[in-house]
Amino acid sequence: MKNATILFGIGFIMLCFFQSCNNNKPTNAGHKTTTVDTLGGKYKRVIHNYYGDTAIRTIHYKKNKTDWFEVVLHPTGEKYMEGWIKNNERNGEWYSWYVNGVMWSFGYYIDGKRNGESEVYYENGSVRIRQKYTNDIPDGKWEFFYPNGKPQYEVVYDNGTKISEKSYE
Repeated sequence: MKNATILFGIGFIMLCFFQSCNNNKPTNAGHKTTTVDTLGGKYKRVIHNYYGDTAIRTIHYKKNKTDWFEVVLHPTGEKYMEGWIKNNERNGEWYSWYVNGVMWSFGYYIDGKRNGESEVYYENGSVRIRQKYTNDIPDGKWEFFYPNGKPQYEVVYDNGTKISEKSYE
């Protein structure tokens, strides 16, 4: 009986813990649709996924269901990510931010694949990684930095194959 009571107590504590964690997760309880004049024209704004009353994903549709401008918010309401979707794929510039408003990263996409230069930043705003892609494959020089901006190391790729690596330590 003593073991059963202990197991029941542990189970109850775990249930309470998981239940409280689930209260902070987004839900798909529904969505709200409004038409707004934004981005220079008429767009249908659809908000999905909520933390309480705060939307964590907003989609601005433009003319059809395959092309839109997407804005994703942190659970606390600050902007997390934004960029264009074309034919249901990322296309053009995409940006993301830390919850404190500092840019986290930016990059370019063509038909859903990373192309060109992109950068990732530390929360203090300094560059963490400067990288290049061709059709979603590492290509060219990738530079890695310490939070103080000092170079850490670099790697050079040719169509996904590592050609060289250099450390600055």
